[in-house]
Amino acid sequence: MKALELAALSLIIMSSTAVGKEANDLENNGHCFIDQYVIEELSNLSSTDINFDSSDDLIDFTITVPAEVVSFYIPDYINETTFGSSTIKENLSLHFYKPFDREVVKGDFEKYSELPELYKISVDGSEMSWNIAEKISQGFLINGSCSLGYEYVHECLFSLDGSGYSLAYELRQDNFDQKSEIDSFIRNQIGFCSNSLGLK
Repeated sequence: MKALELAALSLIIMSSTAVGKEANDLENNGHCFIDQYVIEELSNLSSTDINFDSSDDLIDFTITVPAEVVSFYIPDYINETTFGSSTIKENLSLHFYKPFDREVVKGDFEKYSELPELYKISVDGSEMSWNIAEKISQGFLINGSCSLGYEYVHECLFSLDGSGYSLAYELRQDNFDQKSEIDSFIRNQIGFCSNSLGLK
């Protein structure tokens, strides 16, 4: 085997080992690791840029978890997508906001066929984009929005709320079946990382 091939193989093994350690630490020891993936240039935007009103619901910080880390912990997670001749990693980006109350609407809505536990709410009659909601006693709580992407694949931005934060994360249709596991993964990591992320 050529030296270059050996070097590449070693790099793959080392990367896999690192990802495996992170996932195993999470599962066995309650280890916080997503805090290392904070994107600094998108962090604390409202407090550092004088062009923005700090009272706006701006992104406080963004965390992008590498696709390989997510798929190690959630084995059925599809970690890359092909667009024509290009392959793109399905990294999991979490956009954190100041807590806010989500909208509750009333009406007669159909279940969202791709995620039957949610409902599809049309936006201005458009077939290209729509809101999604969960049914509650007061009506329907908006917890995301979707659109048709490349080759008519559904792409959604889902919301999660917790103590001291609201967040949104992006997910493509090919990973919808893993949504409940992804939600648990996110909530577990936020619980482990609450101190380092300042979410106490």
